[in-house]
Amino acid sequence: MGRKKKRDRRSKYPSVVSRARNRARRTAHGVSGADAILSRAVLHHKSGQLREAKAGYCDVLAISPYHPDALHLLGLVSSQQGDYLTAVELMRQALTIHPNSELFLNNLGTALIALGRLDEAETAYRQALDANPMHVQTLSNLGSLLKDQGKLNDAVDCFTKALDVEPGLAPLHNNLGNVLTDLGRPLDAVVCFRKALALKGDYAKAYHNMASAFRAMRRYEEAVEGYCNALRVDAGYAEAHNSLGETLAEAGKPGEAIRHYRTSLDLNPNLGVAVGNLLYASRQMCTWH
Repeated sequence: MGRKKKRDRRSKYPSVVSRARNRARRTAHGVSGADAILSRAVLHHKSGQLREAKAGYCDVLAISPYHPDALHLLGLVSSQQGDYLTAVELMRQALTIHPNSELFLNNLGTALIALGRLDEAETAYRQALDANPMHVQTLSNLGSLLKDQGKLNDAVDCFTKALDVEPGLAPLHNNLGNVLTDLGRPLDAVVCFRKALALKGDYAKAYHNMASAFRAMRRYEEAVEGYCNALRVDAGYAEAHNSLGETLAEAGKPGEAIRHYRTSLDLNPNLGVAVGNLLYASRQMCTWH
């Protein structure tokens, strides 16, 4: 009988690692060399040089195939490049080594959301919070996921806990305000949006969302002012032009509304809601005349 081939346990990605092996051997030896390469790769990653970062992480894995940070970061690069299946596989490998890393679990959840695997994403986020209940990014991500699933009270709980840890983060106040608006609590939502704007005065989305809360209360003048403030910050904000048009239409000003629908479509021709609004307002004008 022939000798059994010895199983290669060095990496689940031999094709990726083999291309990097010679380069890695020329540049470093052993674990200390892997760490030096990892540090350089992280710098590339932070500066947005994803190709160079990916090459560096592969070099690390050629030397140390089970390096958890290299596996996780290579997965993160894959996610940023839109290869979410590879990202999930790499992050799960990293988690076999460090199963309680809230960072690994959080980024796994984000990749799973991109794949539409929402139940798995929620599980990953909750496991991250089991490891660290005060992990702000995970609380925020889970809150957003729960909001999208219609679990609004649970989402409020997540954003509130995140704000207990980091009260100075404007996006958290904005996100909490959005959930409160969906819950039919626009006055409470306005309080959140004002806090977001106190922290970040050029926050166009917060102006827009606060205007929508005013609109829900039929306080049209304040809504118009809010949308205009959003457009003052970001003149190319197509959704704000559309929302302003809707508010003006509700306030009995279809002619002005049409102008903003058209501007919205000039900025984003694929904004379907603006197309429908423009057609409806145009028909109204024709009927009246």
